[in-house]
Amino acid sequence: MVAESLPEFERLQAALRHAQRAEVRYAIKHPELGERWLLTRVEPATLASGTRTSSVVTLDITEQHQSQLRSEQLLHELSTILESTTAGIAYLRGDALQRCNRRFELMLGWPEGAALGLGVQALFAHNPHAARIAADAEAALADSPIFETEFDVPAARGEALTRWYSLSLRRTGETGGTTETVAVLSDVTRLKTQQRELEILARDRELMF
Repeated sequence: MVAESLPEFERLQAALRHAQRAEVRYAIKHPELGERWLLTRVEPATLASGTRTSSVVTLDITEQHQSQLRSEQLLHELSTILESTTAGIAYLRGDALQRCNRRFELMLGWPEGAALGLGVQALFAHNPHAARIAADAEAALADSPIFETEFDVPAARGEALTRWYSLSLRRTGETGGTTETVAVLSDVTRLKTQQRELEILARDRELMF
């Protein structure tokens, strides 16, 4: 018996002693196969004589357990990547936000977790261009899998510059008749500032010559 599984194994023993319904996952050390994960189901029953008994079924779920661990590790790694990126990334099903990184919420001015379930127009409610962005996105995604736009964000208190964001919506598939979309929100303020400076420089040169 693997030490970390001892509490669950003891719960199984108690269910067997008292003929109680239970479903227990636990690990054992097999002399030849090494660590194996088992799932035991206990189902209480009563014999015709009135005697209480139990039916017991045990399955080897080692492969399923290892697959679950790999999936959890992958999810953890993906979450770490999403939270460390400078872009805001979100997943929408239909017109409702299902999941996003914290950066996405911060860029749109939402407290943590407050934006879940919101549609595109509601997501951008803090921006004066919300209605336009939502309408343009809906119209574009009806004919194309990709929608891209740029919009400005009024300068927050303490900020001197208006910020510019680039929004990309990509329709990734459909499940049960409901579309799935990935949204990527990037801060392009520096790029827009440099572009504006180059335009001013080019205009000044034209005036000089």
